Amino acid sequence: MQALVTAPRPARRKPAQVTATYETGRVITDIRHYHLKSARVLDGFRLCLRFKDDFMAELDFAKWIRSSKRGIMSRPLADEHYFHQVYLDHGVLTWPNGFDLHPGTVRHWAEQGYCD
Repeated sequence: MQALVTAPRPARRKPAQVTATYETGRVITDIRHYHLKSARVLDGFRLCLRFKDDFMAELDFAKWIRSSKRGIMSRPLADEHYFHQVYLDHGVLTWPNGFDLHPGTVRHWAEQGYCD
């Protein structure tokens, strides 16, 4: 019969101390207000969006859909009928194949007034 050999437990690490401040501005850790409250499909590839903080924007996704920046999961969105199947999953724009857009990205686009 073999004896079990147990490895020693690693030493506990002390929490890091903040020694510097950054001049880049405050870090946003709570992005819940970036999540969407509602999304309404308009004509073409346009959506009317209302965020949880009641910020509203109308975005045309046509230019982004035609761009080469998209990946394989977003290719079906080029079909207008498929694009219109968008729904909100916990405040995130989502399509039937599981493709979703990060709320921070959508908010950034909404604040700019266009999608890159």
